[in-house]
Amino acid sequence: MKGTLLETSDSVRDEESSRSRSLVAAICALLIVSMVVAGYFYLRRRHAKQTLLAVQAEQPAPPSRKGPQGSDFCR
Repeated sequence: MKGTLLETSDSVRDEESSRSRSLVAAICALLIVSMVVAGYFYLRRRHAKQTLLAVQAEQPAPPSRKGPQGSDFCR
């Protein structure tokens, strides 16, 4: 049984709105995933910096030279 012109145009609109909703949903999903990945890399880099600073803070400072410098010693 064929539908009237009015019925077929509604089904076309429903199909188009369904496609547009799917497209919007896909774009939103991509945005959310990209934000999560960017946040992961940001936190990873920040943790690496904090760990490096903590390791450097634990290491003793290099000993300072307390004798005459090389050029002063030769004079």
